[in-house]
Amino acid sequence: MKKYEFSFTACSLHVNEMIQFLKGQLGLEEVSDGGKKSSIKRKNQEFKKRLDTLTPAQTDALLNGDSILRRQLAYLSACKLYDFLREFVIEVVREKMLTMDLYLTEGEYLSFYRRKMIDHEELEHLSPSTEDKVKQVIFRMLAEGGIINSVNEKVIQYQLLDVQLIQLLENDNPKWLEVFLFNDFQIMNYTKKV
Repeated sequence: MKKYEFSFTACSLHVNEMIQFLKGQLGLEEVSDGGKKSSIKRKNQEFKKRLDTLTPAQTDALLNGDSILRRQLAYLSACKLYDFLREFVIEVVREKMLTMDLYLTEGEYLSFYRRKMIDHEELEHLSPSTEDKVKQVIFRMLAEGGIINSVNEKVIQYQLLDVQLIQLLENDNPKWLEVFLFNDFQIMNYTKKV
């Protein structure tokens, strides 16, 4: 079984910084050096890995889309890269949306984490501070991605996707609609319309 990667604790979505990094990679913009060199280097490594998960069309949309599309694509890139995040979204958050139970609790996160410990020995070796950081960043990513309303309240938000994003997902893999909490029937219907 593939080990979980927890390097996302270096930064949550940081959409604007990710786009600035992308522009720097493409030579469209000079990248500023504000902050500690080590933290900038770690963030940039994460941004590069996330951007590498996107298709060329998704990368173009991230660069040129509106703020909502950018946020959604940054969230998508994180879900594509980090299995732990994706599995939490699909197995817990999406399931709660399907049952119309819109309040996400830390207890549900803890139950998910403990279930995953059975198959992922690496979870047993995380320090308590790293466990806490993983949880914090997961909830921050969900909030920044518009999946929950805030890290404090954790109310799951219904997702309205632009036709452009749906087309980008259909051309990649329609199953990615799951990370936007769509049920199987919605996925089937949306992909027929596009």
